[in-house]
Amino acid sequence: MKKCLLVLLVCCGIYILSMFHRTSLAVLSMDIMRDFHFSQASLGLISGLTLFAYGLMQLPSGILADHIGAKRTLAVLTLLTGVSAFLFTCTDILPLSLGSRFCMGIGIAVAVPGYALLAQWYSPESYARAAGIMTASGAVGIVLSGPVLALLRDGLGWTLSLQLFAVLTLVMLLPILFGIPSRAPLQREERPRPSLRSIYDDLAAILSSSRFWLVSMWGMLTIGTFFTMSALWWVPYLVDCAGFSVMSASYVLFCAALTQLAAGPIIGWLSDVIFKGRRTLLIMAGSVCLLSFGAITLTTGSLPQWLLISLCMIWAFAASSGGILYVTILRENFPTRVGTAIGCSNLLYPVWSAVQQSIFGSLIGFGPEHSPYLVPMLFLTANVALGLLFALFVRESWGGASLAVEHRPEAVPGGASLTTDN
Repeated sequence: MKKCLLVLLVCCGIYILSMFHRTSLAVLSMDIMRDFHFSQASLGLISGLTLFAYGLMQLPSGILADHIGAKRTLAVLTLLTGVSAFLFTCTDILPLSLGSRFCMGIGIAVAVPGYALLAQWYSPESYARAAGIMTASGAVGIVLSGPVLALLRDGLGWTLSLQLFAVLTLVMLLPILFGIPSRAPLQREERPRPSLRSIYDDLAAILSSSRFWLVSMWGMLTIGTFFTMSALWWVPYLVDCAGFSVMSASYVLFCAALTQLAAGPIIGWLSDVIFKGRRTLLIMAGSVCLLSFGAITLTTGSLPQWLLISLCMIWAFAASSGGILYVTILRENFPTRVGTAIGCSNLLYPVWSAVQQSIFGSLIGFGPEHSPYLVPMLFLTANVALGLLFALFVRESWGGASLAVEHRPEAVPGGASLTTDN
């Protein structure tokens, strides 16, 4: 049980730091432009290239986790992140800055191998709770890259602050390499040799399955919509339509991050212990997303601010909960191809979110003059409604139902249950 807990803590620590590195430029943007003499366009290119590399790495990180091992993949990505983060602070030459941030974008793609590693240590009956805790921990990284980084920046300067987190990232290699055993209790006896044929077989089995597409389309439409708003358009909407100041709108995002932090353990416990299932909770999460976001859309910013904030937090809780459930469903439907399945699915919602952001911007101003955001908000609401429709056809995967997709090896004694002392 102690080793299982160590694995969970290591996965959480790596994921927290990856979220920090992904979002740290927001607080430091003015300092970087001033000290490195970068333009806003150059900084935007640096940030965009980081996210592009992160999205590009989702599928390869899953394939690597399945074929060379989740532990090894996490170690390589953590090393790349720490070195790249440090190098970014050492040069003001734009091509080198772009190269270091691109490499960092590859390195921070640790979520998929993290979920794959948890699948080797936590039994299906407790996996949702473990994955939920790891997912929720990402909110800590957002907090670290916000108020905590701002305080460090004032005291140490932005360069030393980033170098401190780069060193902390490299320190995480120690528990990965020397704390986590090479042999996991639920790991298959033999891992397939990394070959093009085996990778093709994995992809063919996953992409030909309706179980993959139903839950992945839910994630693409519902979680993609949440990312579209939280990453770009939520603050402009609150400022232009609801009368928030930029500072108060940013506070709403902070509250949403705290809500997501609570969602992981709660939804994992409900799924594993109370409902003993995934499908019903996924439909409930999709329904709450539709009702809360639909209410925000149809009231066009006329709600009291406290009620609008409450709806935003409910929406964040439901979207985060659904995200944990959809990862768990993929794990149970493809138990021997966890990394590849989650990697394939994680490609969809960032890409669709990027498309949505562009469509949203082009639709602003259409419709009633007094409500310039109504048409783009209705477009996003339709996405959430379609996502709920896909969720209605998702089949239950808890309790061995996934054996209809592929044969799962019998669980080796020693897999952690969060309610036992194994």
